[in-house]
Amino acid sequence: MQQSSRRAFLGSVGVAGIGVSAYISPGRTGAAEDLDAAVPSGQWPMQGRTPQRSGYQPESAGPPEEHEMVWERDVYDLLGIFHEGTTVATEDTLAITGPTALSTADGSTRWAEPLTTESIGLTHVCWNETLYVADGERVYAIDTDSGTIEWAHRESRIEVAFVAGRTVICRGQRRGTVGLDAKTGATRWRVSDYDDPVLATGEMVGFQTGEFSTTIVGIDPTTESIEWTAEWITDDPERDIAVHDGVVYSGLEKFTAFDTASNSVLWAERFDREYEQSMPVATDGEQVYFTGLDEEVLAVEAETGQLRWRQSVEGISRTVKPAVTDDALYVSTEDGFAALSPATGRELRRFSLYSGDLSERQANGQLLVAGGQVFYVDTATAVAYR
Repeated sequence: MQQSSRRAFLGSVGVAGIGVSAYISPGRTGAAEDLDAAVPSGQWPMQGRTPQRSGYQPESAGPPEEHEMVWERDVYDLLGIFHEGTTVATEDTLAITGPTALSTADGSTRWAEPLTTESIGLTHVCWNETLYVADGERVYAIDTDSGTIEWAHRESRIEVAFVAGRTVICRGQRRGTVGLDAKTGATRWRVSDYDDPVLATGEMVGFQTGEFSTTIVGIDPTTESIEWTAEWITDDPERDIAVHDGVVYSGLEKFTAFDTASNSVLWAERFDREYEQSMPVATDGEQVYFTGLDEEVLAVEAETGQLRWRQSVEGISRTVKPAVTDDALYVSTEDGFAALSPATGRELRRFSLYSGDLSERQANGQLLVAGGQVFYVDTATAVAYR
């Protein structure tokens, strides 16, 4: 399939084309889901996607050539603390840590649901118009439109990792990883020996086994059996790993594609790199995009590992995960962010937000695209372009 038609196909099908398999835990009856089930269209755009962390957001084209900043919000003033958690965007809501929901139209506050101070900085995710967040003592499901708490599950020292199918997967510090029913908050399963889930593929949950992830193992959460093992070292799996159709992509000493179905490396390439530093990665299934090292972006054919293009981008960030749509690849820069052509790497437009060195704020920046807008959120500021 030609690249242009492939992109058009992916854009029209989106993640909704991924099948939902049966997922039946021991002792459970009734319908259930594959852990890798599609997140509903338009409901998941967030840093790194969930649960595949691909960065691919096909439903959102992003701003046109003649873009404009439509609003800017002082996040520090809003929260009273530097923003260090994740950000979630839907068509009409930008949810930041706290949690607090902003209108994507004008940046005004839609609702705020302060839980405890411990909730500041924790990961939260969105699935099917519901926000899932933990405050150190409970996991909450919050309606993204109204801010109403739909359910609360008591579980101390735990945080939300991602939603896969209808399972809210939470990493714990005391009792391992727990999978909660997304609609009710009931416990579906618990894996006692693993506490740091980083991705889901099929009916497997991938866990890093060390603080800096020397190994990632795929565990069947119903039996706790190891189904596959991959060797990597990453600074941040949420940034440095992307998954599409059961293939995990990452880059450190080599750019690597690991197939979880066959438990084998599909390809591994260096591409003349001088340094062994992990790079933020995103994929749309057609290409894999590695960003940040030596102020370059590399586009690699997902199936073969063949280099499609490499492009220099002045001031590109080494820490912020890119976001990719069918029309643009968004990458963070020292003064804001830029949009590149996924087909050629040509810089389409640049969004200059700051002047001077803002590396500390930039290191915690996040790029999201939803509803024809692109959002950039750092530790103190949230901005929207369209």
